Amino acid sequence: MKLIDVEREEGKCEEPVMLDYMGWKEAAGLVREGLIRTIAEKTVTYDLARQMEGATEVRCSQFAKVIIRNM
Repeated sequence: MKLIDVEREEGKCEEPVMLDYMGWKEAAGLVREGLIRTIAEKTVTYDLARQMEGATEVRCSQFAKVIIRNM
């Protein structure tokens, strides 16, 4: 499985989420948008923060809260 490919210039995230498979397209789109915005803000977990200059490292629970805020 590959990592989520986020193209910041175009604002795309092409990886499907479970909600797509369940037919909840609107909810899947909201999750994707929240994820794109959160990563663009450079608020990420350790595994991503160590690969990004200027990133703010947060715990997984904090990362989820930021994604929800950005939905």
